[in-house]
Amino acid sequence: INLCGFLGNAVKSADSSSFQDVGKGDFSISYVDGSSARGDYFTDVFEIGDTAVSNMTMGLALKTDIPYGLVGVGYARNEASSSSGSLYPNLPVQMQRQGLISTVAYSLWLNDLDASTGNILFGGIDTEKYHGDLTRINVYKDPRTQDFTSFLVALTSLQAFSDSGSDGLSSKEFPISVVLDSGTPLSFLPDDLATQIWKEVGALWAGDLGAA
Repeated sequence: INLCGFLGNAVKSADSSSFQDVGKGDFSISYVDGSSARGDYFTDVFEIGDTAVSNMTMGLALKTDIPYGLVGVGYARNEASSSSGSLYPNLPVQMQRQGLISTVAYSLWLNDLDASTGNILFGGIDTEKYHGDLTRINVYKDPRTQDFTSFLVALTSLQAFSDSGSDGLSSKEFPISVVLDSGTPLSFLPDDLATQIWKEVGALWAGDLGAA
């Protein structure tokens, strides 16, 4: 799951009687790692589980170096938009509008690092999937656009847990602005905090590789 969505080019208009091309050549998106996708905007029925979402706007990637499809579940303003800049309802918003869920909230469970599956629950929270108390934290506006475009939050502490106990890790740069993004495989942290994490897990810095 990523914050901006499109479907791979395996989708073709001939595969669906309800397919409608609504923006030929208008779809374009690129990511920090250099990957990108270009193609058309289209509308069709989107099926997830046993639920069908009608009139769903999606990007059809006709030219891309990304080997999988992405589903946008963040703020609608962070979806890829057409050259005119027009916005469209993404999956959670469209599900709420069609009465399939009562709120655009969702909960994401990534499971264990070695697991091949997890789950996402639209419209609610699975209370079996977390420990302790569920609390609210502030999400901040993008400082450039002064709008809510991503899950930008303040990182104020980090706790390390192991069989031998727990340690509180800190940084002179706290609080740090971070984005909660399930589609990003890397975490970028200040040097002093990264060094503490390496020590916790027994990692060593390899200068020739530029990595721990």
